[in-house]
Amino acid sequence: MAIWDDAITERDKLVLKAGGYGRVRGLGKRPALVVIDMNYNWVGDRREPVLESIKRIRHSCGEEAWDAVSVVRKLMDKARQKKIPVIYTTGFGAETNYESKRRPWKNHRHEEDETNDFAQRMEIVNEIAPKPSDIVKQAAKTSLRGNRLCLAREWHDHGLE
Repeated sequence: MAIWDDAITERDKLVLKAGGYGRVRGLGKRPALVVIDMNYNWVGDRREPVLESIKRIRHSCGEEAWDAVSVVRKLMDKARQKKIPVIYTTGFGAETNYESKRRPWKNHRHEEDETNDFAQRMEIVNEIAPKPSDIVKQAAKTSLRGNRLCLAREWHDHGLE
């Protein structure tokens, strides 16, 4: 049973099956675990409801992000047991944060991204802090989209799929 089976109709299940979808692919020969933007700017600096958290840190995702930290920790432990590389992505600090300078009209709180506090909060949350054997990639634009090029280099250099 697929995770989405209770969210689609019987007809849709038949269409997917007839179309050849649903085959299990597996992880490939050289997988990696990529931990994206699990820094204090996005997770927040403490467990609290998101509407409270964003009063202080505008990008933070509140208690749901802290729930995710626990899950990511379990995934990381399993990955390391299996010798699967762990790769983190995060952003730079305010001194090189071109994104908020590029489009300040997008958000009336963009000045907050130009502070030293913002730069310090780019640190990966302590509960899932990188180990010396892990790879940490910083990019001017956070998220996997902003890190595609630097991750492609890591994938190639480490023979990952």
